[in-house]
Amino acid sequence: MTTTTSLARRIIAEIPDRAFFANIPAEAYHSAVGLSCSMLKKAKPLASSMLHAIRREEREREELQRAADESGEVLPSRTESIEHFLVGSLVHHAILEPDKPLPGIAVTPATYTDAKGVAKKWTYQSEACKEWRNMQRRAGLIVLSRDAYETAVGCVRAIMEHPTAERYLRHGLSEVSIFRRFGTPFGEILLRSRPDHIPPGNCLIDIKTVKDAGGAEPSAFLREIEQRDYDMQAAMYLDAWNTLPEDQRPDWWEPKKVFVFIVVEKVWPHLVSLVYCEPTGIEIGRREYTDRAYIVAEACHSGHWPDYTEKPVGVHPSKWRLREAMEVWGG
Repeated sequence: MTTTTSLARRIIAEIPDRAFFANIPAEAYHSAVGLSCSMLKKAKPLASSMLHAIRREEREREELQRAADESGEVLPSRTESIEHFLVGSLVHHAILEPDKPLPGIAVTPATYTDAKGVAKKWTYQSEACKEWRNMQRRAGLIVLSRDAYETAVGCVRAIMEHPTAERYLRHGLSEVSIFRRFGTPFGEILLRSRPDHIPPGNCLIDIKTVKDAGGAEPSAFLREIEQRDYDMQAAMYLDAWNTLPEDQRPDWWEPKKVFVFIVVEKVWPHLVSLVYCEPTGIEIGRREYTDRAYIVAEACHSGHWPDYTEKPVGVHPSKWRLREAMEVWGG
C-alpha cells in the first residue's frame, strides 16, 4: 500500500464507538487512526509536506540502521536518538502519571569497573559501557544519560514546587484522548487530541519544556507558540473538549475557555512560567488548524496530493544577488 493511500485511510476513518477515552496508553494513542495536531503541524504549507515529513523520518531510521549495522550495536529507538524529546516525555510521565513506573528506561550508571577492577567515570569509549548499552536495548529498554535523567528530575521538582502549577495539577484527569468527526467541504475526516491535563474549572493544561535559559519567560515563550504552532494546538484541543457529544461527556464535564501552558526550563534552576493564549491567539490557531485540515481532507478524499505549483511561477533575484551584481557591473 502506498504512503498516500495508507495515510488517507488512516485520516478518513470511522470514529470509535466512544469519542472520549481516559486510559489509552500514549503508544496506542499515537498509533491510532485520525489526524493529530502534530500531523497537522507537518502539513504546512501543503498536504504534501506531511508526506515529506513521514519519508524524512523513514530515511533517518534507515540511516540509524546502517550505522548500527556498521558498529555492531543494537539499533536505538527513535525516541532515544532524540534525547531532547525523551526528557520532555519523562517530565510529562512523572507529573501526569506518577503512579506508573518509568516507561522502559535504563539510566546510565555514574561509573563502570574496568578490567582491573578500578571504578572509572562512565564513557562510551569503553567497550564495557557499550556492551551495557547493547544489553539494555536488547532488553527493549530506552537508554537515557544520567545528565538527561537529572534534568528531568529537576524539571519535575520545579513544576511541583510552583504553587499555581501544583494547584492546577493536584486534581483532574491526565492524558485523556478525544476523537471527533470534522466536516470539511471535501468530506469528513477524523481528528484526535490528547490534552495533558484537565483540571476542574475553565482551562486545559499542557506542559512544555524549553531547552534554553530564559525560554520560559512569557515573551520568549510567545515566540515558541508562534514558531511551533502551539496556538493551533490550544484551539484544536479546546474545540475537541467543548464539542464532545453530550452522551460521551464524563459526569464532571464543563466547558473550557482557556488553554494554559506550564513551561519549565531544562537548565538549572529550572524556572517555571504559566502562559495562556489570549482569545485573538486562539482564533488565529483555530483558523490555522481548520485551513490545514481542509487541505489534508481534500488530498485524502481526492487522492491528489498537491505539488508546489500548478503553473510556472516567476522568482526575483535575492537582495544579496542584486548587491553582488551592482558591485560587479556598477550602477
